[in-house]
Amino acid sequence: MAMKLAILGATGPTGLLLVDQALARGHQVVAVVRSPDKLGSDRLTQPGLTVKQVPDMSAAAGEAEQKLLAEAFDGCDAVLSALGATVSLFRIDLMTDAVPAIVTAMRSAKVSRFILLTAQCTVYRPEHPKLVEWLIKPLLIGRNMDDFWRAECHLTEQCSDINFTVVKPPGLTNEPLDEQRELKAAEGQFVPEAADRRMSRANVAKFMLDCAESDEAWSKKLVAIQF
Repeated sequence: MAMKLAILGATGPTGLLLVDQALARGHQVVAVVRSPDKLGSDRLTQPGLTVKQVPDMSAAAGEAEQKLLAEAFDGCDAVLSALGATVSLFRIDLMTDAVPAIVTAMRSAKVSRFILLTAQCTVYRPEHPKLVEWLIKPLLIGRNMDDFWRAECHLTEQCSDINFTVVKPPGLTNEPLDEQRELKAAEGQFVPEAADRRMSRANVAKFMLDCAESDEAWSKKLVAIQF
């Protein structure tokens, strides 16, 4: 059944794939973006796509921006977020600020289904791969992981009324969609038995859309995915 889906971060590498795959499935798509031109001229003319420009999606945004966000969600069946910050050596608060604002706008628009893209191993557990804890997080993406973790905590601790699914892939690639291998999914921070520590953005987008199409799929859970 065709749905109306709001997609945040729609101009990023995963967001663009979400838009394209959602349209290919026959859904109506509301792309919520800061810079509509980044969607590309060909995509902007596609039937089924509506573009809503929201300059600031953070919790600190003014009343006007909050209203724009709620209006973008009006009539939607689900909201999907592929927002993410660039790597930095300093504290990042993009998702920390954005997720509360998104949830507030969803409540105003009476939308409860939320699919959020973060990453695996956002908080330390002894069973996690040591490469992530000892090298990747300290030297590369630790601030991004902390930002994702704070956003996840907001959902799990303060959003009992929101039917969220947090999708947690490993490292992302730009490879084409792989429909031959079996995707493994596990509740929590990572997939223990998985061997491949990388996954294409196309497969991540597909999994997110599969979740959006079902209210029961990984409802109110953090789900790690991997091949």
